[in-house]
Amino acid sequence: QAEKDLAAAERRIERLSGLIAAKHHELAGHDQSDYLGLSARMAELAALVAELAQQEERWLELGERLS
Repeated sequence: QAEKDLAAAERRIERLSGLIAAKHHELAGHDQSDYLGLSARMAELAALVAELAQQEERWLELGERLS
């Protein structure tokens, strides 16, 4: 079961990394004078980064269990 959980965490990490890259691209193309829009997108980015950190921590914990 731990191996399945580890693989699932790896998939989530990959998906989140892609979403973060897309959000960075979206931010770069957004109207820089639209402070409310930028703020909302930054909040979305921060949430994705936090979720990624959580998944990476889980991945490390699972990896330690399998060692």
